[in-house]
Amino acid sequence: MKSKRSWKQTRGMRLVGFAGRALIAVLVIVTATACHRSEHGDVRPTTDCGRCSAAARAVASSAQPDIVQAPTPPTVTQQPVMRVALFIDQTGSMEQARVPHVAADSVTPLLDRLQMTGGELAVGLIRDHSDAPLARVFVPVPPAAPVFPPRKAANIFEKAKQQRREDEERARYAARQQAWHADAATRINAFTEAIAPLFENADAPATDIHAALLRGDVFVGEPNAFGQPVENIVIFVTDGVETVDPQTPAQFRAPAELLLVNGTGSEGQLEALHPIRFEALDAAIRYVLEGGGHVRR
Repeated sequence: MKSKRSWKQTRGMRLVGFAGRALIAVLVIVTATACHRSEHGDVRPTTDCGRCSAAARAVASSAQPDIVQAPTPPTVTQQPVMRVALFIDQTGSMEQARVPHVAADSVTPLLDRLQMTGGELAVGLIRDHSDAPLARVFVPVPPAAPVFPPRKAANIFEKAKQQRREDEERARYAARQQAWHADAATRINAFTEAIAPLFENADAPATDIHAALLRGDVFVGEPNAFGQPVENIVIFVTDGVETVDPQTPAQFRAPAELLLVNGTGSEGQLEALHPIRFEALDAAIRYVLEGGGHVRR
């Protein structure tokens, strides 16, 4: 009797153990199937899927998921959007100001900046009549990169869904960024061709600085079209000697940096406006691109 009872007890324990293992196997298969349906649109589980294997291990071990904190992206210093007006004196007195001839490629560093941050550049001439429309190029600000909140792992399936959403948003951003670069290049190439003839004829008989100041004032005083703060800069390459209307004081009211470029340090009519002086145009442009810092109010 004892032997028979012992055999029955042993058999019962084996059945319980078998049933427990069978239940775990069923849970693993159900979990893997759900994972494959969610990830691949396929109801057949396979050990080749890393996500399904992870799901199986999670169910089998009954491990509780941990809270996963997404890594903090590195801090990137955003360069400001700039609106720059450049006025070039094309009168005979410029030879005495010791300023090298300004060529079209002198503005290349400014155009390169527009292809990074967006912004606007205008080029005007100081001649006997300086009220001609400015040559302008406008580049919108680039699309903003997506920002994702810290990811909290509820379960592997929710994590997978969130990862897919983030990947899709990154792909859309990459497409917008590519389209923006193509549009910016088109605008800048057209502008470069349009301004090339402006630098050829430095033969004006008189110097009308007042009209150029007015054009620059109106340009940087326009409503902000960028949706964020901008830096306004006006650069004059001139000796500052007004010959059309020398009795009228120079006026410039816009909140902007006013830069004066000539090799002699002469300010002429611009002296009352307290410009920041530079010996060469490339030095003035380098100052602008490095951040400036003396904004007039």
